[in-house]
Amino acid sequence: MVIINSKIKTPARICVFTNPIAGKRMSVPIQGKLKEICISLDIEPSFYFTEADKGVEEIVEAELNKGVEDFVVVGGDGTVNMVARHLLGNKANLGIIPVGSGNGLARHLKIPLQVSKFSDFIRSHKILKMDYGLIGDLPFFCTAGLGFDAKIALSFSEQKNRGFSNYLKVILRDFADYKSGTLKIDFHDKSISSPFFMTTFANTAQFGNNAYISPKASAHDGLLDMCLVSPFPKIKATLMGQLLMSGSIESSKHYEMIRIKEAVITRDRPDWIHIDGDPLIMPEKLVVKVIPSGLNVWASDDYIS
Repeated sequence: MVIINSKIKTPARICVFTNPIAGKRMSVPIQGKLKEICISLDIEPSFYFTEADKGVEEIVEAELNKGVEDFVVVGGDGTVNMVARHLLGNKANLGIIPVGSGNGLARHLKIPLQVSKFSDFIRSHKILKMDYGLIGDLPFFCTAGLGFDAKIALSFSEQKNRGFSNYLKVILRDFADYKSGTLKIDFHDKSISSPFFMTTFANTAQFGNNAYISPKASAHDGLLDMCLVSPFPKIKATLMGQLLMSGSIESSKHYEMIRIKEAVITRDRPDWIHIDGDPLIMPEKLVVKVIPSGLNVWASDDYIS
């Protein structure tokens, strides 16, 4: 684990990106609370709203040119990705104020979810040099997947309302008719060809909402966890869900996890995938690999210890 100096030298400036629809639209009032905290710590925040990646790269570049080193996201994993992809390759640090639907990366880094703890976290955080993954040429920081999780990401993106209850409704609705697709996976001089219910590449332990797809995943081991879920009888759906939520998915005979540095996925046609919970269509052949220690992130003392 590589830890670098984490103290924000005050007076200081930080750049804050807020997703205005995150957390059932609670991100905007939380932004106000964050402003109060920053002022009390002699930190001057600049606030921007995110809108489908519109202008994020230009804003990041302009703030970097002003000497800003810390960029904070008020939102979930998709918003984190939207900002973090533009911080790669420089010395900037990414902070997360988690108000998304799942908050998988924040939960993995043990970042507090309670507003009342933000002040202590900003004051005492450590900075971790974290790995990230690439699928094609697109980075992911938490998980990327093909199969049922990609289907759910697509369906959830079409919902007007966010939150875990709506996520669960989408899962229950889509599961009944879902058909597993066949993949060819080449990795480390080996090859697998089989139908898979899900093929998830995990840099961190969970999708979010404490649904653990790879309970022992590390964000700083220089590897990705390739999590393969084979088709299972529908009667086992409840059990599989319980195993995910209890961090016990590894006990299922339908689950296999392989740690990799790189893999090549071949499908029979372009299809949907998800990157940190956001769906998109990508080609039938995909290269997935890890980039070690590629992003500086704020992490809690509890995670570092």
